[in-house]
Amino acid sequence: MNTLQFANIVGRTALGIDHSWVEYLQVTDNAVHFRIGVTERDNHNPTAPAKAWYGRWWVIDGTMNEQQAKNTLLAAVLAYVEHEARERFQIDGKSPYENSH
Repeated sequence: MNTLQFANIVGRTALGIDHSWVEYLQVTDNAVHFRIGVTERDNHNPTAPAKAWYGRWWVIDGTMNEQQAKNTLLAAVLAYVEHEARERFQIDGKSPYENSH
């Protein structure tokens, strides 16, 4: 899959996350890297101004069909949602997970 094909998928996609976007770039003739970006406040410092946060880079390669690319895009969204849930999850008012920033 190339950048134009992936851009077509991204253009038809609603991530379901407020203030989010997909950043992507072609790294070879047959591979696109992408990541999810979100503008929001820091979960551990809610008085700080909102800023852009980025997830890890994901790879869409030339062997993937459209459905596989869609599944990879969804996996990136689910990874973001899980990350946020872990940061916001509390027991007795405290997060049992380390700050990941």
